[in-house]
Amino acid sequence: MLAGLRKKKLSCEEVLKINLESVAENVEKSILLVDRETSNTLASMYKLEGFLKRFAPLLFHSFPINPTPPVTLTPTSRVVFMISSYLWDHWEIIRKTVHELVFPPVSPNSPHPKLTVTVYCGISEESHQNLRPDFAPSNTTAYKFARKDLEQVFADMNLKEGKQLGTVIVTVKHLPALSLHPIMENDFFLSSGGREAFPAGIQDIDSESMEIYDESLSASWKELIHLNATCIAGILGMAGVQPGKAHFWALGSSANYLGHLLSDATYNTYETNANYSDAGVIIIDRTMDLVAPTAHSDHLVHRILSILPPRDDPSDDIHIDMSEVFTSAIPSRMKKIEIETGRLLELEGHSLLSEMVKLKHKDSLIMLRKKLVDVITEEEIPVNISTMMRGAVNIKQLQSFINVFKENPKLIYKYPALLQFIEASLLTLKKSKEVYWDQLLSTEKVIQLNALAENSESIAKQLTDMLLHPIPGGHTYYPVRVVLQLAIFAYSLCGTTSESLRDEILFKEALADALIARPQGDHTLSWLGVDLNKRLEEHYRSDTEHDPNKKMALKMELLDKFDEAEILEKLHSFRNYRNGLEDYNTLLIQKGTSCQYKSQVAQVMEHIYHPDKPPLHDLELIQGSLSGLLRSGLGRFGLKSKPHPANHSLLIVYILGGITMPEVKEIRELTKSQDQKVIIASNTICSSKDIYDQIFGLNK
Repeated sequence: MLAGLRKKKLSCEEVLKINLESVAENVEKSILLVDRETSNTLASMYKLEGFLKRFAPLLFHSFPINPTPPVTLTPTSRVVFMISSYLWDHWEIIRKTVHELVFPPVSPNSPHPKLTVTVYCGISEESHQNLRPDFAPSNTTAYKFARKDLEQVFADMNLKEGKQLGTVIVTVKHLPALSLHPIMENDFFLSSGGREAFPAGIQDIDSESMEIYDESLSASWKELIHLNATCIAGILGMAGVQPGKAHFWALGSSANYLGHLLSDATYNTYETNANYSDAGVIIIDRTMDLVAPTAHSDHLVHRILSILPPRDDPSDDIHIDMSEVFTSAIPSRMKKIEIETGRLLELEGHSLLSEMVKLKHKDSLIMLRKKLVDVITEEEIPVNISTMMRGAVNIKQLQSFINVFKENPKLIYKYPALLQFIEASLLTLKKSKEVYWDQLLSTEKVIQLNALAENSESIAKQLTDMLLHPIPGGHTYYPVRVVLQLAIFAYSLCGTTSESLRDEILFKEALADALIARPQGDHTLSWLGVDLNKRLEEHYRSDTEHDPNKKMALKMELLDKFDEAEILEKLHSFRNYRNGLEDYNTLLIQKGTSCQYKSQVAQVMEHIYHPDKPPLHDLELIQGSLSGLLRSGLGRFGLKSKPHPANHSLLIVYILGGITMPEVKEIRELTKSQDQKVIIASNTICSSKDIYDQIFGLNK
């Protein structure tokens, strides 16, 4: 199979797909059990039924301890496990599952069963040893220990029965494809593990050196960072970049930490015609720019991923409610197809997603309309196209697009990706008003324009006004969560240069007053703690409103909680992350008398591709112990110039803590004219809600 890779230049995604296909060929007609991360990876790359039909019977989703329906093993049965994370995350479940599957009831005359167990793991053996050397005895490795341990399960059963019941052959292999989740065309990957990884807080960083206090970091945080290292190493391996042939640059303390993990790492490479002789890897901390994920941008895909609810699985995809499409007029057999719980990031939508990421909100809607008109023309559907093409694309027109599918059920099967994107756009536009998207977009523009203006109101005062007064044109108030998300946006953008202590004290008091005056969603209140949450709920149900003393006591308790949670300190820290930077100290670009936001990612990309090749003061070049010695030694003899990200045949841009679709758009636009292959990767696609959860600890 790998010989076929040499025939043409392949993208990393194509190498990844062939990598998985070769596995499918080798374990044909086996029982397949995968973790949920792997199921998402397979769903994003294949029509599942096409890839998985080779495995029978199929057990899908999380590993079952008691498979339902029961699995009947033949004397030569084979079981395949695919896991994206560390062996220890699933080991007990794997052992129990093998215990259940190894010994089906057999008659005295039946042949002794022979079971072949293969475990494919997305994390390398080296990463297992580096992170938890205690997982396996000192005289062996993690993979060898896992193999011996599963064989011992079989031996123990033989011993218990007092006779030889059969044999088992166990193999544990590294499969880098399982650690990568391709999202769309042109090489954009997410890590299959480490999704919750987020840069260390300012409290874990030395204020002078900006280096991380290693002893203050939890074991779980380090494990997540190692998973991110595996993702980057997997991309380098798929691209054929040999260990030691990659240079790493970091912007931010956690990026530096991750870069050092990678600088001396070893990994498997695939010798294909797609090989790159070397690579540059730029790792950027999300905390260096919290504006991008919290902004209400004019970008349809970003709006969809921010507004629609997430799927109930460990993925970055959203749940698209397709129930409106599947009415009683649709044949019952069609109601059972998977599209009924739609998703945006699956394989069939990759090309459509790639097109939409390049476009602004309005242009994306126009493109969807044109795609549908092309379908109607090709399928000869009796619809008045001129009516559909008239005017701007709005909710009413999107609804008419959905009606075309409902009235012509065959289109659901033939064009599921287009249907899901149209339905996702319709649901998003309907919900935009509920989440105040357009009002907040306007507010953010005002904050940008006045950020450096003399005599402008402080951020704290603007936020206080939003808490104390109804939304213009109505009687409703912004929820506290929305105002705090806007605070993250504003403080990361502007810093604290114009803030006064009095304004910030009034802001905290307005937060407390808003929580007392108006019930908030459970999601907002959870960071206050269980006890205070209960007292607020009691307050909403009781007559405390008419008891000034009780209200004041509750307010003082809330203010104490704000101090304990260090709300203002966290807001101030968003600017402190960029303290000491020379090239990327600000996110504000002067435009005449006003200011405009420019993302950290855009600034970095423009900097490295500048024709004058200015010095990289803030992007720290990371050198491992061995590779750094070799490179510095060659440099003494004038044999090697100082590396630069733009001089490599391959460049990987990795955002630690999450990336946004507008940032993907910016990177694509700034690199399309460069003679360099660029791969974008991150551990997640993040939104304002995700950042809010990270900052206020709701994800823990």
